[in-house]
Amino acid sequence: MLHNRLLTGIAVIALTALAVIIVVLLASDFSPSAAKSTATATAQPAAEDSDETGDVLVAHKDAIRRVIAEVYNAGDVAVLETLYSNEYVAHLPPSEVNRAELSRDDLYEIVLLLRGSLPDLMVSSEHMIAEGDYVAVQARLQGTFASEFYDFPPTGKPVDMTFFVLYRFDAAGAIAEAWVSYDTLALRQQFGLGTGE
Repeated sequence: MLHNRLLTGIAVIALTALAVIIVVLLASDFSPSAAKSTATATAQPAAEDSDETGDVLVAHKDAIRRVIAEVYNAGDVAVLETLYSNEYVAHLPPSEVNRAELSRDDLYEIVLLLRGSLPDLMVSSEHMIAEGDYVAVQARLQGTFASEFYDFPPTGKPVDMTFFVLYRFDAAGAIAEAWVSYDTLALRQQFGLGTGE
């Protein structure tokens, strides 16, 4: 009995779906030639949109690659003015510093301090994904803590940490906003704090 009810229910659903399809086709004056012209007309703009979107995503990812190669690894902080919006803001994870956000000028200062503290600084992108106005990056920072960084005295030891950044680009293609995530405890330990030394 249950088996018959199940089959009846499936048949009713299938017939209802078929009836809806027939009504939709009749209401839209379906004809094979109209379907072909409609498919051709909509396929072309979609391909163009896809190409434009693909070009934008490639440009966004190239901008982040330039930030890593030219700003962090080569120390060319002038690139920040080219790639970042004047209104840029970075949102940081909670820390003892109580600094929740950074401006473009703050970023400029931090890059110089970081490169001075870790003279062999190397940042590498491990994963990068782009969609719409956003690029997500998992990156790795490595270097030797050789000089003071803010109030942290140098340890002479290696620093190696993974961090994540979600970048948002504005309509002009500039980096407008970023959300940064990293293990603040691990970073403090690598800078010689909280390790019991």
